[in-house]
Amino acid sequence: MEVATRRSQRKKRRRFWFRFTFRSTMVIAILSVLALLCIFSYSYLLGPPPMQVAQSTYIYDDDGNVVNETQQGHQRNWTNIDDVSPFVLDAFVAIEDRKFYDHHGFDYMRIGAAVLKNVQTMSRSQGASTITQQYARNLFLNHEKTWDRKAREALYALRLEWHVPKDDILEGYVNTINFGHGAYGIERAAHLYFGVSAKELSLEQAALLAGLPRGPSYYSPYNHPERAKDRQELILLR
Repeated sequence: MEVATRRSQRKKRRRFWFRFTFRSTMVIAILSVLALLCIFSYSYLLGPPPMQVAQSTYIYDDDGNVVNETQQGHQRNWTNIDDVSPFVLDAFVAIEDRKFYDHHGFDYMRIGAAVLKNVQTMSRSQGASTITQQYARNLFLNHEKTWDRKAREALYALRLEWHVPKDDILEGYVNTINFGHGAYGIERAAHLYFGVSAKELSLEQAALLAGLPRGPSYYSPYNHPERAKDRQELILLR
């Protein structure tokens, strides 16, 4: 009789903990969904973020020759996406964000893999930022690896995805990237490294430039030509 009573009590405890765990999980899931809906609604109501960036200013003489240039620390010329070689756009999508035209600002598979890797290594070294997130970071934020910066980056990325067409995001992205040696934006990079316009870049040139933002100094073809070549070959394979 006593054995049967103990078995009954154990069964009751198991049922209690099962129900408690199930209900707690459901409550957490519902609250998480509500929180996400609030975040999405908030980002939508905020509208598109301001997207002006500092550009170089040129002073011309009467004959149309450049006699001086002023810039706020960044040598940058904004270039319309139609004036950028399609090889450049393909290269960046291939190496930085292959699902760019399919996702809504975040690649959840990559994020999950990065979180798992970071937990395993006890660091924040592994990133999974999409082109939209990187553009948001270039416009509004610094490159510190903190949770606060990541949260604000996500909010800006949502606002971009809600209100800005994909091609405009890609255009802004290639115009705000740091390519190293003081060159910001694809037009400056094309002139600096190859002496051509962004529209004239070949496949091989585009692949080399697409490899620079991961580490402008580390992959610089001037400072580390072998690293730059290896990165270029990786992008060509992609």
